[in-house]
Amino acid sequence: MPSTRATSVAVAVAVALVACENRGEPPACLDQRQEARNLALRGEIEPAQRLLDQVKQSCGPNSQSDIQHITKLIAEKTAARERQRQLEQSKNTELEQFPSRSFVEWATARAGATSGKVPGLTCAERGTPDFGFCEGQRPEAPAMRLRYWQAQPEAYRYSLTTELPPSCQDLGEFRQVRAWSREGASYELCELTNRRLRHLTALIVHAATGYEMYLFSQTYPNFDPAFERRLRIVAAAASGEAASGEEARPGRVSP
Repeated sequence: MPSTRATSVAVAVAVALVACENRGEPPACLDQRQEARNLALRGEIEPAQRLLDQVKQSCGPNSQSDIQHITKLIAEKTAARERQRQLEQSKNTELEQFPSRSFVEWATARAGATSGKVPGLTCAERGTPDFGFCEGQRPEAPAMRLRYWQAQPEAYRYSLTTELPPSCQDLGEFRQVRAWSREGASYELCELTNRRLRHLTALIVHAATGYEMYLFSQTYPNFDPAFERRLRIVAAAASGEAASGEEARPGRVSP
């Protein structure tokens, strides 16, 4: 009786092996399927698709479930990559057509926090005019820069140089503090009034040589005398401003 059972088991195993062989499943198929899945998960879509095509050609019905799963995974990753491409294209278009708007969004993100916004910041060496400051540019927009006092990083300034005229209207909610002219350039100083951005002030400069926009924290001018001088109104300019009725006044709130 035991020998009969052993014979039956052996026959069943043999039949199963023959069935597997008839399915035409080469030993490498399992590894290929797994590698195709891993490639897809990492977003390496083209290599994943090539390997999956090989699996489709050389592997049997045993692979069909995995093939369907990997095909769906590749389609999802392809769609995600296309969405990212469109997003990047939209950002690039905005940078070109509305640089000051993109600048404000970048500078005020996370309430103006500087961490992680500019990789590879460099700090001036001792003995140089800018010693004490760290500075760097936005990777995708070199005209946008961040500068802060190394010993007190909350004293920071974002800057933009552009060929298109910026405006305080680009700030969102704001209050115009004052506007003045000096040495052929016009200046406008505005405070951001959004609750989370009330510690930020904007300086807009329109000059014959181009346009500038700055967003800076309340303490930044204390560490940058050259920039602080740009915020001053000389006596002649102040008199002219008063005569023309251009005292500090609330600005319009942009929609």
